[in-house]
Amino acid sequence: RGQGIFIAYLFVINIVLTAAGYTVLLPNQWYPTGKIQILRELANRTGILAMSNFPLVILYAGRNSILLWVTNWSRTTFLLLHRWMALLCALHAAIHSLVYLYIAHAQEGWDTEFTLPYWIWGTIATLCFSILILASVRPIREVAYELFIISHIVLTILAAYGSYHHIVDKYTTVYGYQNWVWLAIALWAFDRVIRLARMARHGVRRAFITHIDDEYYRVDIPGITAVG
Repeated sequence: RGQGIFIAYLFVINIVLTAAGYTVLLPNQWYPTGKIQILRELANRTGILAMSNFPLVILYAGRNSILLWVTNWSRTTFLLLHRWMALLCALHAAIHSLVYLYIAHAQEGWDTEFTLPYWIWGTIATLCFSILILASVRPIREVAYELFIISHIVLTILAAYGSYHHIVDKYTTVYGYQNWVWLAIALWAFDRVIRLARMARHGVRRAFITHIDDEYYRVDIPGITAVG
C-alpha cells in the first residue's frame, strides 16, 4: 500500500507539473498562435522534466544508494520505484519529441532543424529511453537477463550522451539543463566506485552451488551469510 501511494504521488506531481500553469499571451513575437505557444511550452516543460527525473532513475537503481541507508527501505522497493520513474522519464522524453515534431511539420521554417546535430542527438536519446522501457519487460528479463543488463547499461549511456549533446548543441551551457545529465552520471559513477571498493574489501570468494530440485539451487559462500 505504501509503495502504491508513493508511486501515485510521483505520477500526480509529474502530471501537475506537466499540465498546470499555462498562460496564453497574444500578440506574441515568438509564437504566431496561442496553440503554438501552448505546444512549445508543453514541449519545453516535458523536456525539462525528463532531464530532472533522469537522476532519480539512476538513484533508485543503485545498489549503494544513500536512500537505502537513510530510509531503510528494501532494494526491491527502490527497484520498483526505478521502473516507474523510468517510465515517467521516457514518457516525458517521448512527449517532448513528438510535440516538437508536430510543431516542425505545422510551422514553416523548421525544415533545416531535422538535420541539425541537436535534433539528431535528441532523437537518439528519445529512442534509447523508449527502447529501455520496451526491453525491460519481465519476459525479456527472465529469458535473457545478462543480455538485458548489458543492453540496459549501453542504452543508458547512449541516452545520457545523446541528452547532453541535445542540450549543449542547442543552448550551450546557458540554462544549465546539462547539469541534470551530469548529476545522473555522478550518481552512476558513485555507485560503481562503491561497488568496486566493497569487492576489494571482501576479496575474491568461491561459491558452492548445490542442485536441490528443478526450481531451487543452494548457494554457499564461506564467510557470507544472508537473511531470506
